[in-house]
Amino acid sequence: MTVSSDDSSATGASQCVVSYPDVSSSREAKTIARLKLALELVALGFLTMTVLFIWQITKKRPDAAVQNPTVDPSTAEVGMTANVVYQDSVVWRKNYGLKDKNHLGVSPDQDTVFRVASITKIFTAIFVFKLLETGRIDCLDDPLEKYEPRFQVRNSFNQQKITIRQILAHTSGLPREVPCSDAYSYGKTHVCPVNNTYVLEQLSKTELKSPPGRLPHYRNPNGSTKSNELILFFSNLGYSLIARIFAEKFANSDYEGWVERNIFQPLGMGQTGFNLRRMPSNMAVGYDDDGEAPLVDWDWAAPAIQAYSTANDLYKLMTFLLGMSSASLLNRELVQQLMKPDFMYPDGSTVFGTGWEIIDAGTYSVVTKSGFVPGYSAGFAFVPEFKLGAIALVSGREVAWRLVLSIVQTLAKKMDAVLLRQQLQIQLLSNNEQYLGEYRIVSHWMPEVIVNITQENGLLLFTQLPGSLGFSYLKPITDHVFEVIYRAGLDCMTYGLGQNRERVSFDPPSSDKKSPGLKFGPYIFKRMNPEYRLVVIQFCFFDDGQNLQKIVMVDKSTNLQAYNEDRTANLVEAQEIERRMFGSPNAVEVINIEEKQEEEHQNEEHQTEEHQNDKMKDSKSQT
Repeated sequence: MTVSSDDSSATGASQCVVSYPDVSSSREAKTIARLKLALELVALGFLTMTVLFIWQITKKRPDAAVQNPTVDPSTAEVGMTANVVYQDSVVWRKNYGLKDKNHLGVSPDQDTVFRVASITKIFTAIFVFKLLETGRIDCLDDPLEKYEPRFQVRNSFNQQKITIRQILAHTSGLPREVPCSDAYSYGKTHVCPVNNTYVLEQLSKTELKSPPGRLPHYRNPNGSTKSNELILFFSNLGYSLIARIFAEKFANSDYEGWVERNIFQPLGMGQTGFNLRRMPSNMAVGYDDDGEAPLVDWDWAAPAIQAYSTANDLYKLMTFLLGMSSASLLNRELVQQLMKPDFMYPDGSTVFGTGWEIIDAGTYSVVTKSGFVPGYSAGFAFVPEFKLGAIALVSGREVAWRLVLSIVQTLAKKMDAVLLRQQLQIQLLSNNEQYLGEYRIVSHWMPEVIVNITQENGLLLFTQLPGSLGFSYLKPITDHVFEVIYRAGLDCMTYGLGQNRERVSFDPPSSDKKSPGLKFGPYIFKRMNPEYRLVVIQFCFFDDGQNLQKIVMVDKSTNLQAYNEDRTANLVEAQEIERRMFGSPNAVEVINIEEKQEEEHQNEEHQTEEHQNDKMKDSKSQT
């Protein structure tokens, strides 16, 4: 999905910005959440980090493994430091491994410096938004050419100009890497010693990789639309270009100096910077499979990938993004705009914004940024709705992003159950079972609509098929009367038969202690036969062997098809769909269409043979 807004005013609010409830408004919620968080961190964090670390130090190159199968600390390929942030505090921190393999027994700490690679793009995005706030640029939808007429690129797709927003969201169609001359291949310490004039000249002879504004991926030649078969266009060039052009025009050609004065210093990020010659001595040495990784200076491409930082400094950045910092870096409305979704990836849950990858988890969103350069990886993930985040810095392998994502998602699920009732102000009921089940619309003029009522953590979930994106909540009002409450982030969505706060009235339970029907707005629904189930019918194959399947809901008692949706799916996805629709993933049946057709063909032959035998018998009888 593409969301656009008029950014000509720094204070203009977008109707589609995800809302971030203030979970600190309830003292009870805060207390319970801290207890849950502490328990989960001790159990999960320590186990996850330890397993990852042990896996890393024992994973050796094949030749080394043959020569010496024992674990030698000097062969450790990783040092790791991580923390978990809740509201304005670090509630858990841990350090593992070696800061330098030449100094055994010395682990990194929270102030140890690591390269953070693409996390640098966060600073570049803040730089651009600060220029928007101060009126130096007018609108994110302005073409970049408005501020730098020399910016020209060959567009064989259409006549559209590349905008600032498209560059920040990686939808510009620009190539991935900066044209860094031969130094990109042959440079040992400096790999992109170019300037604005050189890059702009090279771009004037460069073709776009995709049309500006399109989703940043292209379809594989085999035509597949599956998310894992779509190639992501990611542009370090775009971020470097926009930073260097705006720095030349608005910051005396000193991007690095502007960021240090206007971001690092106000936030107190004293160990964060760009100049490798001024890196603090408390630095983790990066390693790859060939040994110590070279400390490469990215020069002109620095705004996309150059920065170094510490876990403590990134914690200060995270509290600012969570709205828990006293630093007046950027007004809160623009911070929300900074994390605003721009489009949705084909998997239906991953959303991209201005440099962020955002995962829709239902009641909350996980905002992530990862970085990797040879010898280092960095992970940065947080949940704005819960004021919760995690940071991991690793010297060695590209594991930091997966680590923080795992920790944040697990903790957020636990916090969700504790805080959700306070956020939505929903009172739990003890007799939810009477409402659970599937209900079918009663109508002689409308296509079939099914409402499914399930529960999770004591909360009633309301799902309408078709007509809604995921589920909403039911808030008790009076006896058997509820309100539909949209989950966070769905303020822009409309439901086919109702809107936010629409009333749902259940019929009183019958003799089987189940409600026989409900009224949703003006529409009447009746409880469905429990014999409905999902059947996954496999009917063709892709060249790569992946199954294209058809998901059908069938009433076994009448064998009538009640719901039909063509889509690419696998058994796990089908079970998830069934869980959301019916609250049970245990009744999925897979039928191979070729086997089914062969079985039907054999049945037809058998019936034909029996028919011929019957005719012969009749003939003999008549004779």
